[in-house]
Amino acid sequence: MELWVKVTQRESDSAVVSVGGEMDLFSCGKLEEAVAPLLADGCVHLVLDAVRLRFCDLAGVRTLERVHTAAASASGGLIVWASRPLGRLLAFLWPEGRPGRPTVVRAAPMAPLERRLVLLPGRREGPVRRTAASVRSGETARRAPGPGGREALLEHSRLLREQARTRMATMRERTESICTGLADAQERLAALHTALAERPCSGLSCDGDSHRAKADGFRRQAETFARR
Repeated sequence: MELWVKVTQRESDSAVVSVGGEMDLFSCGKLEEAVAPLLADGCVHLVLDAVRLRFCDLAGVRTLERVHTAAASASGGLIVWASRPLGRLLAFLWPEGRPGRPTVVRAAPMAPLERRLVLLPGRREGPVRRTAASVRSGETARRAPGPGGREALLEHSRLLREQARTRMATMRERTESICTGLADAQERLAALHTALAERPCSGLSCDGDSHRAKADGFRRQAETFARR
């Protein structure tokens, strides 16, 4: 299965990019090609919806790192909304606290989206024996769908838009929550390292400043998604 990449939402300084299929050495360039124009236009806060990514090798992981580095150089960053298998892989390759790596949010198991079968006029479920007359009538229907067919298509489109809006709202809430939690964790680490550094012969070189900087970055990301 080939890799597909699509920008599903874009605003002034942030964007959501969805990927699906398989990301490997031969296909990971598609993601960088899609992200490069976004970064050039100032969309530096990126969320990668990788829930539908079926496979990702080491080349794909390195691509995610490069995208994050490019966004971070412009005071942004990459958040990966990963399926559970991908989340476990990234957690293994990117140990917690390792600098220069994207934030990973593991997606909870999602209930299948409600599926509604839209039957256009003259369509029936199950196998249908096609005759010359039915072929001609089908071609006519495709050329000029009736009012009922147009209404069904519009209703189906409306349902898809509602599902997309609901999913985006859930993604924003989860992303804001995880960024806030990461900021709190970094602030606790900063306080702990500061206290340990004051002890004689502690041997600890960290003064907590790096953790405070990371906490500030996570809080800025949380504020960015809270405003959406």
